[in-house]
Amino acid sequence: MHWAKSPADVELVLDDLKYVANIIAPHIETAALLYRLIAPESQLERFAAVTIDSTEQERKRIANDIHDGVGQLLHSTHYRLDAAMYASDMPESQTEIEAAKQLVIAAIAETKNTIHRLRPGVLDDLGLIAALNSLASSIRTPTVDVNLPEDYSVTMASTVETAIYRIVQEALSNIQRHASAQFASLAVHVNADADELIVAISDDGIGFDPDNITRGIGLDGMRERAELVGATLDVTSRRGHGARIVLRVPLGR
Repeated sequence: MHWAKSPADVELVLDDLKYVANIIAPHIETAALLYRLIAPESQLERFAAVTIDSTEQERKRIANDIHDGVGQLLHSTHYRLDAAMYASDMPESQTEIEAAKQLVIAAIAETKNTIHRLRPGVLDDLGLIAALNSLASSIRTPTVDVNLPEDYSVTMASTVETAIYRIVQEALSNIQRHASAQFASLAVHVNADADELIVAISDDGIGFDPDNITRGIGLDGMRERAELVGATLDVTSRRGHGARIVLRVPLGR
């Protein structure tokens, strides 16, 4: 004997199922949407890491080529000019040779600066904090006050460290070129509560309007670098009141 429901009972069951379905459906859609969002985000992070690494490897290759090629040629030219000066008895020739030597010395210095900008060896050899300290020390005007942790023991991907270095490099370069500042500062500390590394760069220069900036300051590029490694970049400035840039890098990524 089979138990059968009346049409009214069946209608009630169907209504209950529709009610449950209406409750569950949005959650299923949300889960599906999250899956579609998370998968591309993970792919984007991997792509960003590969892109940053490839760019830095290419920079390193170019820096090595300049060092081994142009750099060595300039040094050889300098030695030959020295030899020519000692071999010449004519004061006029010695004057010209000395002038040529000074040009070569200037070219060697510029070549070294270019190599350093392309790929800072200190970042590979001594790590992020030493690299940032070296970067700040290379700025002659304005004086950069440095506040870096002495017991820094954070381990992060090389692509993230490179992004941090490049952002600080661009920020300090902007201060040097555009801010007309008398004082600047670079501070790094680890916020254990928020599990993030905070890098702050500030100056007392002429400031600018962050919503109406001119090309050449490079804020968009700095923000893009930050976003590629999951970091955020906050810019605060007013005309006549300097500027402050805060980079927040999540740890444990």
